[in-house]
Amino acid sequence: AFSSTETTVPLPIEIDHNRLHFLYSHSKINHHIREMSAWNYIASVQKATAISHLTTAFFTTSEPAGGNYDHNLVLAKSNRLEVYKLTQEGLERVIEVNLFGTISFLVTIPEHSHCDSRDLLFVGTEDPARFSLLSFDNGKIITRSSGELHQSSLNQSKTRPMCYYDHQGKYIAIHLYQHFVKILPLTTRSHGEIVLKAGFDVRLEDPVVLDMKPLPSGHSLRQDRSAACPYMGMMCKTNHNKVVFKVMQLIFQEKELIKAMEQDLELDEHAHFIIPLSNGVLVAFPEYVAVFSYYNCSLVAKCRFNSPSPLISPKIGIIDQSGALGQESSSLSTVPIHRWLIGDLSGHLLVLTCTIHQDATSSVGTTGSVRKRQTSYDVSASWLGQTSPPAALCYLDNNFIFIGSAHGRSQLIELHSEKTSDPDRPYLTVCEEFENLGPIPHFAVRNVERENLDLVLCSGFEKYAALTTVRQGITISIEAEIPIDDVRGL
Repeated sequence: AFSSTETTVPLPIEIDHNRLHFLYSHSKINHHIREMSAWNYIASVQKATAISHLTTAFFTTSEPAGGNYDHNLVLAKSNRLEVYKLTQEGLERVIEVNLFGTISFLVTIPEHSHCDSRDLLFVGTEDPARFSLLSFDNGKIITRSSGELHQSSLNQSKTRPMCYYDHQGKYIAIHLYQHFVKILPLTTRSHGEIVLKAGFDVRLEDPVVLDMKPLPSGHSLRQDRSAACPYMGMMCKTNHNKVVFKVMQLIFQEKELIKAMEQDLELDEHAHFIIPLSNGVLVAFPEYVAVFSYYNCSLVAKCRFNSPSPLISPKIGIIDQSGALGQESSSLSTVPIHRWLIGDLSGHLLVLTCTIHQDATSSVGTTGSVRKRQTSYDVSASWLGQTSPPAALCYLDNNFIFIGSAHGRSQLIELHSEKTSDPDRPYLTVCEEFENLGPIPHFAVRNVERENLDLVLCSGFEKYAALTTVRQGITISIEAEIPIDDVRGL
């Protein structure tokens, strides 16, 4: 019990698992919190450290009047965006900005004008549900456009918020509510500026969307006049609790989605995610990956993971982005080779490789749909080592990757082609680790003296858990040290 004295006492409270907050009271403290609620305020003493989303982009520029755009790593931490620049010395922070609401998705959108080529950031928040299109000008992040996503008449989706940018640059798709996908059409002005048009909702037959991604650019399942309309692949759970994969075609004129496959592909209920390929879809399961054909829903390739244990809640990051879009890679080989990084909640990191051999011949049915294309796939998966469990991960450049974690420390990792002596990390080296206090299920106050206090936190998750002490006040940290023998004075 607190004494009834006129004072200011910080009371630690937990608002979420990523940030530390304190409840301050400038009134006479008593046992009835509601009597002092009119005089309370909340102050953050520790910024969020857990990373929920990340992306790479050519977003910022080092010159005030423009110029070449930097290669950036953009991190989403609760309600904050942090933008880093990739340098030879490592990651250099450029700018950070707070948003009103917790970030729910983060997508890079390329923009090409007559004078330069840069990227925009499409950011979504929850509480409130909004979207914003951000650009970098004159050393500041500005909002190009924004809008509401909240619809009180619809039921919230049972899965995570989903958003992707169409490879052809025609639209942005967002899934937040059951049975509906929000479509934001895009248009490009004469000088290359991207403009968001008024969005519309398209209804889905299935209530739950487990994953959705666009089909590769230039790919078509039909040969009629609607062949130019874009396609999207969706992994859904039906009303009968069956997990199916289907290809849908977006018709802008009618503002609806229509089926582009003759039949749905029924999958195992433990399927994690999908990767649409040329003429087929790659599906990840806990112990293996499989490739299925669009045209007859048959299994055409399969590869088991060589990880020590089955994958749990895996996340995917693109290594060869052009390949991941189903296009030919930039190498001299004419055979497309696509590579992705896969990390899971147990900390396993793998590289997934898919080589596509495709025959140019095809046959067309009387209904206008393509019946079959001669395509074969070579799929392989290699275990690289143990890392922090990723909430998101991405390939940076020159064999460096970034693991953004919400359950452990985020890591900057270098990949190796030759095997190292470390059995836990045979093909990788952790170059730098970044502090993360979340999640924080419990904490205790230690040594309360006036306004100074220490907190002992239970932070982390399972084998990444640790006891962390957070101290309020001024502390001294070592920036650099040089070993010098026999120092006599300074």
